[in-house]
Amino acid sequence: MMLFQRRYLLELLWNSISTLLVLLAVLMVISVAEVVGTLDKISLLNVLRTLPIFSATALHLIVPVSVLVSIVVTYGRATGDNEVDALRASGVHPVHLFLPGLIFGALASVLMLVTLDYAEPWAERASRRIKHDVDFASVLAQRLTAREPVHIGRLLLSARGVDEDGTPVDVRVQQFDLKGLLEREIVAKQGELFIDDETSEILLRLHDWRVVRGDAAAGESMDLSVPMDDEDANLKLDHMTTPQLVAWLDRAPDERARFKQDEVIGAIHGRMARAATCIVFVLVGLPVAVLMRRKDRIGAYLVAFILALFVYYPALVISNELVDEGLAPPVLASWSCPALLGLLGLVLSFRVVRR
Repeated sequence: MMLFQRRYLLELLWNSISTLLVLLAVLMVISVAEVVGTLDKISLLNVLRTLPIFSATALHLIVPVSVLVSIVVTYGRATGDNEVDALRASGVHPVHLFLPGLIFGALASVLMLVTLDYAEPWAERASRRIKHDVDFASVLAQRLTAREPVHIGRLLLSARGVDEDGTPVDVRVQQFDLKGLLEREIVAKQGELFIDDETSEILLRLHDWRVVRGDAAAGESMDLSVPMDDEDANLKLDHMTTPQLVAWLDRAPDERARFKQDEVIGAIHGRMARAATCIVFVLVGLPVAVLMRRKDRIGAYLVAFILALFVYYPALVISNELVDEGLAPPVLASWSCPALLGLLGLVLSFRVVRR
């Protein structure tokens, strides 16, 4: 590897690591502030325990952006300082100029694949363990006392305030059917929330209640039980590593339970496609940096974030919708986003090479 290639590769690594740490720190500060500001019943220890989990779940979002920022910053600086023009005039082929970026993108893709294969499933399983340690009844009760509506299953709870003992008062319970239509509404002078550890259900106890919508009824005390969300009680595809998903596909059809084959195939190819986004961002960022010739770091950050916000994330949302709604085969739907970005990058790269 030539001297300038080694220097570019080191610069790319440094810029990506610094950008990754900055983005991660900002997201973590925002997340912790929201948790501490709204959920007083969660201890500081549990908040600290969630930080590595949050980091693992956020990496798949910020690693591609960090790669794009690093490419635009490094090659934008090199173009702004006329290094690229000088190397081209010395007979260096554009492929040799872009080689450090391609190597860097390949390394980032491997990191992304490892993150998606192991870090995220670990984070999903760890978050489930923490949920069992958190007093969710207290958390939900506190949200009610703050006059914040609470959704539990097909119930919507609200309260006017609390009494001297801290119990929510003037509680209103709205129950919806499977189509989202209101079928029953209950008002009560007091309401209490509990978690049944044996059944993993949320128990709502109403005192001095009456039905104001639906079949007329009233009484002194009523218990409503609601199962916790599916993600709290059952295994999901996000909890499994890619080797586990592949092993699931190798099972006989009669041994497959809970998941559909297309869902598992979509999950596997979705992870590979998101990992390939890093190398795709290199193909997009290299020609953009050379064409924009942005020497200043702020301008490079702006260009990179515009590409991420208005090109990558909309394409990713469309790809996810195609997978979730089954509008296209899972392989085609999963790879639609990187394919679109890769085509854009190849067109821009061809234009740069022809200049």
